[in-house]
Amino acid sequence: MLNLVSRLYPLRAPNWPLAARASLALFLVFGAAPAAIRLADSGAPAVLLAQAGPADEVPLPPPRPILPAVFFAGSAGLLLCGAGVVIVLARRLAEVRRQAEALSAENRALLEALEGLRASESALREREALSRSLLASFPDLLFRVDPTGVIEDVLASNDDLLYANVAEIVGRRVDELIPGPVAARCLERIAAAFESGEVTVFEYDLDFGPDDRRSYEARIVPGADRAALALIRNITDRKRLEIERERLRLAVEHAAESIVLTDLDGIIEYVNPAFEECTGYTREEVIGQNTRILKSGRQTPDYYARMWQNIQGGETWRGQFVNRRKDGQLFTEEATISPIRDAAGAVVSYVSVKRDVTRELDLERQLIQAQKMESLGTLAGGIAHDFNNILQAILGFAHLARQGPAGRDDTVALCLREIETAAQRARDLVAQILTFSRKSDVARDPIPLGPEIEHALRFLRSALPSSIRIERAIAADCPPVLANATQIHQLVANLCTNAMYAMEKGGGVLRVSLTPVRIETPLETLSGPIEPGDYVQLEIADTGAGIPPELFDRLLDPFFTTREVGQGTGLGLAIVHGIVRSMQGGLMIESSPGNGATVRALFPVCRAVVRDEAPQEGEAPPTPRPARVLVVDDEVSITQLAELVLSRYGYIPEVFNDPLAALASFESNPGRFAIAIVDYTMPEKNGFELAADFYAIAPDMPVLMATGVMDQERIRRPHPPNIMEVLNKPFLTTGLIEAVGRCLQ
Repeated sequence: MLNLVSRLYPLRAPNWPLAARASLALFLVFGAAPAAIRLADSGAPAVLLAQAGPADEVPLPPPRPILPAVFFAGSAGLLLCGAGVVIVLARRLAEVRRQAEALSAENRALLEALEGLRASESALREREALSRSLLASFPDLLFRVDPTGVIEDVLASNDDLLYANVAEIVGRRVDELIPGPVAARCLERIAAAFESGEVTVFEYDLDFGPDDRRSYEARIVPGADRAALALIRNITDRKRLEIERERLRLAVEHAAESIVLTDLDGIIEYVNPAFEECTGYTREEVIGQNTRILKSGRQTPDYYARMWQNIQGGETWRGQFVNRRKDGQLFTEEATISPIRDAAGAVVSYVSVKRDVTRELDLERQLIQAQKMESLGTLAGGIAHDFNNILQAILGFAHLARQGPAGRDDTVALCLREIETAAQRARDLVAQILTFSRKSDVARDPIPLGPEIEHALRFLRSALPSSIRIERAIAADCPPVLANATQIHQLVANLCTNAMYAMEKGGGVLRVSLTPVRIETPLETLSGPIEPGDYVQLEIADTGAGIPPELFDRLLDPFFTTREVGQGTGLGLAIVHGIVRSMQGGLMIESSPGNGATVRALFPVCRAVVRDEAPQEGEAPPTPRPARVLVVDDEVSITQLAELVLSRYGYIPEVFNDPLAALASFESNPGRFAIAIVDYTMPEKNGFELAADFYAIAPDMPVLMATGVMDQERIRRPHPPNIMEVLNKPFLTTGLIEAVGRCLQ
């Protein structure tokens, strides 16, 4: 029995607790044994007993009285055994639960790790896809190459960089893919990169056709696994840009014009060699300096303000500067200043291209002077006509005055008055001739154009044939312009002379008008675009034959003329164009065959105040105090006139026609003279020299200089400080007395 149980339930199993094993033993003793007895008493086969083995003894059935106790004990053992089993099962269940929880935690950890692996795999796949996408769109050729030049793998491809298809280059040497000389150089550089272990960069060219030569940059990056990455990049466009940039640099460096780059505040950042040659400053001396380093003071602050307003508004400015070189010498530059914009369109700097036009301006002034002389020759007949009329009046009325009264008491007075009128006309005519022919330094002042145009027309009237009628419409409310009177006279003379030639055969009407106009939008003219603003418009129109259309493109060409040889040089309109352009104005010409021609010149308005400094005529001369006046002039008639005039007004004149005799008389007693009146042009000693001698002897005595030269350039030159005033001949007697009074005061 025990053998059977032990086989069925191994009591010594280490898994069984002691209580469980004891309970099982009691169950077997007190439960299984009575059960066996009951089975034997009932006549059951002894098969079970036989299974216990031959060595076991079969016990005799116990006496009947003890069966209940044994049964009770067996039941108790059975209960104890069940309790033990329950305990075992409970502990086993707890252990299983712990193991299950541990397995569950491990499973969760495994699942999380699996999810992480899946996420990593997904990210890796995305990165791989991105890398493939990037490499697919890579503009360069990227491959692995071994030290012998064999291509092991292509990572990024560009068919334009190779002669062969990308799929055909793996496993092939470089010299199998590109021409020999280039391949040999590439293999040499690959070997050098492996030998040095450093990145090697080199360039090479390949010919893809007759006019298709491409440049490449190769970068060899050696690796640790006896392979290198080779990056091939097409640099054809870059090389082309580099070549263009180098050409541009050479062009700027060798340009004859000065080129200056500045920042937005006018600080110089770059100058080319032409700037150094023109200004005398070296590049190192001016970089970092403001462009004011060149200022001469000849331009007004308003001039610079308009320039800055223009370029800061993003527009290109064109004009002229009078600048100062390093050695102090002045020179004139024609400049174009343009803004430089970045990719976003913002102005980041300025570039100035300037050309020294000093010599050109000198030649232009000489040309203008020559043309003025030509115009004077054209007008000579009219001038002679006017002078003959004036002389006729003077001679006729003088002859009548000498004859005395002839039935009228006022004949002499009338003759003298007409002589005086004729002399004033002659004076004005001479003044206009001198004004027109004078060499001008092109100094401009704010002047009203109306009076200047009227003077020019009076001067021209005598040169025009009687078949040509002048109609003028000069507006009195025209504002002043910044101009030079001599240039205005020349401009009007040239345009009117052209009109006269156009109408000389059949006559006609010459219309001259001057009106203020307002330009609302930028206007294109023959002299270039002009900006919106207020202008004064001079219009000169004729009723001649007009200008053929095929000649319009050559109207402003110097020396182009349709007149016969000897009748003109063809400089008229070219000089008019130059004058208008120099005044920042605009020139327009309209004409058609048979309908005459109309020339319009627009001059920008100047807002400066025009001061009228002309002496007021008609005022009574100051009451003189008794004073001795020394009069020196080589013309006897002038000294006689001065003696009569001065004596009439209470002065004591002492006249000399020889400057040396006058100086000797003055040296003998300088204190007796209160003032000296001397002529500028005299033989042996001119007026400046004589005044200097007087100043050395008596510095306090004033000198009044009289001259018929009317050369302002000479008058402005340095002169002795005792010269108080210059009086131009011819002058009225009242003008002489007023000048003497001012000098004495």
